[in-house]
Amino acid sequence: MLLTKTQAKGHTAFTLVELLVVVSVIALLISILLPSLKGARDQAKTVVCATHLRQVGTAMSLYLASNGGVYPAFVRLS
Repeated sequence: MLLTKTQAKGHTAFTLVELLVVVSVIALLISILLPSLKGARDQAKTVVCATHLRQVGTAMSLYLASNGGVYPAFVRLS
């Protein structure tokens, strides 16, 4: 049985077609995953916004409790 050079050395290389197939499969998987990642990112932004609103509400409640229920005065800086 005759062996080619690459078979005799014991290693083979990827062909261009195999490489293109792998790249296209990876691109397909990324295109499937991106919309779900965008949804998760939007949900995270919503949670962060809700947390900030809760912190502002808590700060206002603490301010009102320590100042006899009087809201802070509006000061115009210009």
